Amino acid sequence: MVDQPLRTRVDAPATLPVPVDADGLRWRPATRADAAGLARLHSAMDPLDHPHFVVNEEEIAEDFAEPRFDPVADSLLAEDEKGIAAYGMALPLESRESIVRVVFLGGVRPDRRGEGLGRRIAAWQEARGTQQLAAAEEALPGWLLIYADTEHGGAAIRLFERRGFDRERYFLELRRDLGEPIPEVVPGDGVRIVPWHGDWSAGALEAKNASFRDHWGSQPESREHWENHQRLAIFRADLSYLALATGEDGTERVVGLVRTDVNEQDWAAQGYPHAYVGLVGVVREWRGRRIAQALLSRVLAASKDLGYERVNLDVDSDNPSGALGLYTSMGFRRATQSVALLKAF
Repeated sequence: MVDQPLRTRVDAPATLPVPVDADGLRWRPATRADAAGLARLHSAMDPLDHPHFVVNEEEIAEDFAEPRFDPVADSLLAEDEKGIAAYGMALPLESRESIVRVVFLGGVRPDRRGEGLGRRIAAWQEARGTQQLAAAEEALPGWLLIYADTEHGGAAIRLFERRGFDRERYFLELRRDLGEPIPEVVPGDGVRIVPWHGDWSAGALEAKNASFRDHWGSQPESREHWENHQRLAIFRADLSYLALATGEDGTERVVGLVRTDVNEQDWAAQGYPHAYVGLVGVVREWRGRRIAQALLSRVLAASKDLGYERVNLDVDSDNPSGALGLYTSMGFRRATQSVALLKAF
């Protein structure tokens, strides 16, 4: 148990190791106006680093909208005559109920790799992330996190392991071939599945926070962050569903949900049209009633009706709710793996 604020436990550098301009590179903080340039950078990096998905401009803009993120202080990029050659972000996540987390994002354009830019970005990220933790008043664990594809992200994994980060958790991408039969699943008595509707947004957020409370690294999501995602072009209400149940007071509430996105830029990378299930959650006391299976069966059927070939999702390989077994029972199969590298304070 932690009983001292992070600010008293974390030693942070007074100044950051910002590289000097040289070798045709100019170093500066990123701005929101750089989102398009960063998306172009990702279109060059992602096929090498994680070829199964592409980070698009809308997702980058969502990072800039994080309430605790200050682009001037929390980002660094290098430009050359071709545009953005490398960048790094130390992204402080909003919710701090049981952990203070800073996630590192970034990368180096393929034609500038091998010049030490990644090492300089990583050194800056760790220094800035440590400063962010050292400024926190909360008496909570502090985490610096980076995620990498285990097959294609070996250089990044080795770089951060040399900096003292540990392989803490593995995540699997699962894929479901919609050419295979899709079972029609009915949930347990007292539960009905309905299409996603904005009128239930607050109840869906409450159910999401409750159902993910026992998941590794999960923190409650704010109403603002939750509703911002629903305004993204990739969010698909027509492929998202809610499970409703009637309580003792006679009113219905959300006890389960599935939220689905469609990013057509990923289709070229993966070679087929598909939907991505970003969230599947069931409130703890309602688990074991085939609610998650019923929600997923709706997504699978609706995605097939739209002509998609697969539905993809990611799962923590050690998920305490038994989600991996649930997904495989619904026909999902393992495709790729990523790792969370952690330095804890």
